[in-house]
Amino acid sequence: MKKKFLSVILILSMLLSFMPVVSNAAASDVTKLTNYITKYGTVNSNGSISLQDKSYDNGYTIATTMTYRSSDNIIIFHFNMSKQGLSCTISFDYDIASQKAKSNKISANYLNDSTFSSVLRQATFDIGSYTQNSTLNFTTGTINMNPPSNINETFNDITQAAVASWNKLCYQKAGISIDKIGFDSYYSGNVPAPTSDVTKLTSYIERYGKLTNDKTGRKITDSFTEGEVEFIREITYYPNKNTINLFESISSIV
Repeated sequence: MKKKFLSVILILSMLLSFMPVVSNAAASDVTKLTNYITKYGTVNSNGSISLQDKSYDNGYTIATTMTYRSSDNIIIFHFNMSKQGLSCTISFDYDIASQKAKSNKISANYLNDSTFSSVLRQATFDIGSYTQNSTLNFTTGTINMNPPSNINETFNDITQAAVASWNKLCYQKAGISIDKIGFDSYYSGNVPAPTSDVTKLTSYIERYGKLTNDKTGRKITDSFTEGEVEFIREITYYPNKNTINLFESISSIV
């Protein structure tokens, strides 16, 4: 049986000691973020300044980027996952003055060379009410060619991964979690577990998990099928980095 990528690879990272609380956006935090990007980012040809984190997982190249464009007073949040002719991108323009998504819109782009699929969609994006369990409706868009039947689900899964990655980049680089810059509800109803519970999880992974290929961590894996869809889920603990990675893939079996 041959497996064909259908839906999504979802990668989230959580710092064990990172337990922010929900608060309203503060101008000082946004200024702190733009100052950090300006100081440590890469200057582009158009004068904008980008801060990027690039990683590689399971053959995928994952690029998380924040670009500060002072001329328009915006930060462009951009997230891309790509692998062998397959690419999915999520992006939105963050208006610094209002601390909202510009025009309250987020864009998603899906390309798959093997199935000649090309999909460009937008969804209404109220960052103030967006949570880790939110579902967006990616319905508007004009470029559609052979879109997968579950494209809205795919875009939502990738958006969750994107927001988590932007949150991680903000926190690791500038010491700011995204609930401080307008994502006021991001942790509502889904606050990270207390340290004692996290310790139980890491202890379990260290005891029963399989050593990673680079021998820097241990992981536990679960896989199952429902009809023609295969699910693979992994939790990997890296003690030296004090980090847990959550991984999920959804594939069709054809």
